[in-house]
Amino acid sequence: MKTAIVLFGATGDLAQKKLLPSLKRIFDSGELENTEIICTARSKYTNTQFRNIAKKGIKTGKKTVAQFLKKITYIPANLLEDKLYEQLKELDCENMLFYLSVPPRFFGEIASRIGKAGLSNQTKGFRRIILEKPFGEDLKSARKLNKQLLKYFKEEQIYRIDHYLGKELIQDIMVLRFSNTLFERVWSNLHIDHVQITMAESGGIGERAGYYDKAGALKDVVQNHLLQVLCLVALEPPTTLNAEDVRDEKVKVLRALDKYAEKEVKSNVVRGQYTGYHKERGIAKNSETETYVALKTHVHNLRWGGVPFYIRTGKKLKKDCVRVHLVFKDLPCVLFCRLGETLGKNRITIDIQPNEGISIQFNIKTPGHTLGLKPELLEFCHSCKFGATSPLAYDHLISDALAGDPTLFTRWDEVEHAWQFIDQITKAWKKSRKKPEKYSSSSMGPKCADELIRKDGREWID
Repeated sequence: MKTAIVLFGATGDLAQKKLLPSLKRIFDSGELENTEIICTARSKYTNTQFRNIAKKGIKTGKKTVAQFLKKITYIPANLLEDKLYEQLKELDCENMLFYLSVPPRFFGEIASRIGKAGLSNQTKGFRRIILEKPFGEDLKSARKLNKQLLKYFKEEQIYRIDHYLGKELIQDIMVLRFSNTLFERVWSNLHIDHVQITMAESGGIGERAGYYDKAGALKDVVQNHLLQVLCLVALEPPTTLNAEDVRDEKVKVLRALDKYAEKEVKSNVVRGQYTGYHKERGIAKNSETETYVALKTHVHNLRWGGVPFYIRTGKKLKKDCVRVHLVFKDLPCVLFCRLGETLGKNRITIDIQPNEGISIQFNIKTPGHTLGLKPELLEFCHSCKFGATSPLAYDHLISDALAGDPTLFTRWDEVEHAWQFIDQITKAWKKSRKKPEKYSSSSMGPKCADELIRKDGREWID
């Protein structure tokens, strides 16, 4: 059966820098034999002009670029006019995958036009739609958008993409937990003192001022990426690896998160803004948008009761990293601490980027006649072992969407519960007159973030 991948917003940065290069790598793997790629946007390019633009973003498999580009047909069109959808109806393809790489405000209208043209009907093959984040601006708008989609698409046809779920070490979390007795037996409040999830970026907002100043770090990163990571760290073993079983367990985690009262938001969530944010092009001088968030929450179930989860993310920080630390409880002071030795905390660290890997920190004896202790790391380096052969996030996710595997995509109830958690924070912020605390680009965030974790007798692991 023939398949058409229809890429809306094909001249945009995401399409040119991520999606088309991903499709090229998928093509090189032999997965797109009976597939044509329809690219559409407002820009009035010819086929040849568009292919030449797309060629610039493709860095791998130079020998097969010409063959890949032949699969691309470019249609210049207004995405909100019926003419485009009449043209798509003429395609001789049983299967169609619609990828909406456009600003979120167009999601509902484009999906409606696809549906009104009859292109969402699964009569012979499949019809699926991929939507980029964010899915809504809050719970109310997300529900409105979902209602628009469900008018023409069934839930199983909707693939809400979060590219973080396609990252290799994100997928490794469940394997690490549920295929190793060594880890699963200690992965609970019986042994874990607390969990830290950090996403630090050294860069600023770049060219994203229009979107970012409305969203901020909480909605841009925490609502999707970091809550998804938290779910994978905290979920119970699913009955099977079937998509619905896995997603059922993620929803249980989101439902178990703290329900903050307004005053609890003040004591459990802090926000910051990097010095110089107002000087970024497109940012209002009086903007109070946060570029940094740190929060403490809990998963209220038998496995995790009493274990705090500390989450932080920010831009213009002193380094780039995305990692998870599971910090173990201290042993009773029976032997070595009585000798005056300070015991380093045992911990499991999952490095998601830039240096993918897993490490365990434990204490060893230092060489010599005297008894001294020192924390050391036992490390697994993913790239050292497997090289750069692993599929990139978008490669994996697009392949899964073509294959009809929604495991790494977010189901509606995941989105709904994530927004419920975020909305309670944003509502409290709106009532508060407190502005985000300033921080310098040479730091790991504002001082109030250090105080958030330090008041519990803990420290951020940098």
